[in-house]
Amino acid sequence: MMVSSAEEASVTMEPESTDSNSDRGLRKAADIAALSGATLLGAYFFVWLIYHSASTKSSAGWFTQTIEKHYAATIGVPLSAVSALCVVVALRATAGPVEFEAFGFKFRRASGPLVFWLICFVAMVWGEWLLWTLV
Repeated sequence: MMVSSAEEASVTMEPESTDSNSDRGLRKAADIAALSGATLLGAYFFVWLIYHSASTKSSAGWFTQTIEKHYAATIGVPLSAVSALCVVVALRATAGPVEFEAFGFKFRRASGPLVFWLICFVAMVWGEWLLWTLV
């Protein structure tokens, strides 16, 4: 019996289970720590980017030259990673935990969002790679 790929692959979203107060508190603290760390790292990178882009020193031009020559690698790939994360977080916020089942594998709990992020990221980078020759 042949099973079509549409029947084999499915994504299910279930409402979050009720956790204890300590689990919710720990998750909230971890979310705040991760968000704060990402914000600080992003702010540092943004300041570093402005400094190396606007500096008049002769050695500072290397950064803008690298961006001009390899735009997809320096800007496109990191933005694809952040965009894939936004897709996964938006799905989790609107529909609950992501459970992914495809090709005989079941991804639940932490592996569901991870695999879904990886699929989104690879699809975005592959799309950039396919469209890059059109520019």
